[in-house]
Amino acid sequence: MKTQLLYLVLGLLLATTSLKGQIKIGDNPQTLDPASVLELESNSRVLVITRMTTIQMENTSPLRGAVVYNTDTQCVHFYDGALWINLCDRPDEQTFTTDAIVNFSPTMIITPDANGTNFNFEVGEIRGENIVDTSINGSVDIQEGSITGLQLQDATVSFNKLADGTATGELLQWNGTEWVLIDESAITVTEIDGVVGNEILNATLGGSLERFGAGSDLDPYTLDVLDGGIDTDELATDAVTADKIDLSVAGTGLNQAGDGSLEVDNVNITPDWTNIINIPAGFADDTDDNTTYTAGAGILLAGTVFSADNANLTPDWTNLTSIPAGFADDTDNDTTYTAGTGLTLTGTAFSVDNAAIAADWTNLTSIPAGFADDTDNDTTYTAGTGLTLTGTAFSVDNAAIAADWTNLTSIPAGFADDTDNDTTYTAGTGLTLTGTAFSVDNAAIAADWTNL
Repeated sequence: MKTQLLYLVLGLLLATTSLKGQIKIGDNPQTLDPASVLELESNSRVLVITRMTTIQMENTSPLRGAVVYNTDTQCVHFYDGALWINLCDRPDEQTFTTDAIVNFSPTMIITPDANGTNFNFEVGEIRGENIVDTSINGSVDIQEGSITGLQLQDATVSFNKLADGTATGELLQWNGTEWVLIDESAITVTEIDGVVGNEILNATLGGSLERFGAGSDLDPYTLDVLDGGIDTDELATDAVTADKIDLSVAGTGLNQAGDGSLEVDNVNITPDWTNIINIPAGFADDTDDNTTYTAGAGILLAGTVFSADNANLTPDWTNLTSIPAGFADDTDNDTTYTAGTGLTLTGTAFSVDNAAIAADWTNLTSIPAGFADDTDNDTTYTAGTGLTLTGTAFSVDNAAIAADWTNLTSIPAGFADDTDNDTTYTAGTGLTLTGTAFSVDNAAIAADWTNL
């Protein structure tokens, strides 16, 4: 029945197709574009095209333009008449270059996104060679103020891109607002008289320069350094080098080294007494008394060197330093120290006499806990009944101990009722008793067949 119903639906579709040549599946079936052969419309359902594996797809050779979903690559493929093309790989086949079409310089900037599937195209720098001469109408093609120095590459504006002037000799001049063309004759000349060389009025009074000349073309003004005009203020640090020094300037009492530096010639110098400094006090009165010094008591003289004669030196107490505290009052009491009770004295060293020392209980440390209450009870312990005492060790005297039945443990079951029945057992017929052991008397026993 289901097969017949399917055939019926297909038959109706084919009949409709043969009549209209169009099919619409889904919502709004009454609305069909005249140019459509097949339309699908739905807000909740989608078109699922044929699904194949790669092997199944490659074993199929359909018409060009066929489409299939490859379950191995998880992408849609279409057939170009010879090969199956993976649509997911198509963006990788697209290549772009930043090279300009008409010149070697890049005029386009192409930037791919992170996935490499979308591309952003931007205009790069436009150079002069990219612009066809006279092709741009400034009033029509370029927005006013839109092209600035940022849009022009360095050195791209050539002379043939500049507008022609209106007269020979015109110059470009910035008037404070814009560049304008002006005639050369309109340029202000500060050198009014045309005479080159008369612009220097004079040298600064008291300076290092002086002016020469009459200020005419034949005798222009010039500046020169005054004799002695260069002083320390005019010299830079390390400005005067060896090659700038005249090697013949060393006079009497001086030597000039090869690098031009001057040194005192101690051999040939004749010092002037009035210029000497640090003169000893004895000579400060300009008189040499030819004083002779000799070594007195407590002093030794070796050549010209004086030193203290410690063997014969009698020091002055008032000048001594580091006096021990005991003598700081200028009195030597000649105190004698002796060893008292609990101390011994050996030479100058005192030590504790432990044999004779009587310790003070209040100063003792680590007192045992039994004496911590300051009371020694002098308790004596003795061994009582059931104990023995050997030295300071107590032990149980098992021979003399009288055990208490109520404290015993592991009592046999027969005595657990606290009663000793004192039962006596004897050997009957068929048994023998040896000590406390019963055994069967096989010779005297008469076995009962019924018990066998």
